[in-house]
Parts: sequence; structure tokens; C-alpha cells
Amino acid sequence: MGVDMGAHDDLIAHRQTVEEIRRHIGAHSLQFLSLGGMMRAVGRQEGYCQACFTGKYPIPVDTRSAKTGFEREIK
Repeated sequence: MGVDMGAHDDLIAHRQTVEEIRRHIGAHSLQFLSLGGMMRAVGRQEGYCQACFTGKYPIPVDTRSAKTGFEREIK
């Protein structure tokens, strides 16, 4: 879909709380936009793929395939 995401365990927000992440990066505060807030920020509710945030892809995705599945085919 255009974003090379790691496995869940590779993502800091999957394994740490917002407070733990804030301390880890040394920030004074840390907050995340909601999906609705993000769409309001871009000025519309439709027309953008939200699959990275929702897990709902516009096409069927075989989750059993490794993310590097296509990379080994390119030489």
C-alpha cells in the first residue's frame, strides 16, 4: 500500500504506553491524533487510504505473506 510497516512487535506504540514512549523519546508531552482528527486536519473524510491506521484495506490482503515477499523476487 506504499508504507513499509514492520511487524506489530517492531512498532513502539504496540508495546509501550503513550507515557512510556514520551519518556523514551524525552518529550515533555506526547499525544496522538484520532483518525477523525487526522481527517479533519486534511480537510476531508474520504479519498485517503486509512489502512495503516484501521487495518481495513481497500483490496484483499494476504496477511500470511511476509512483507519481504516481493523483495526477494527483484534481483
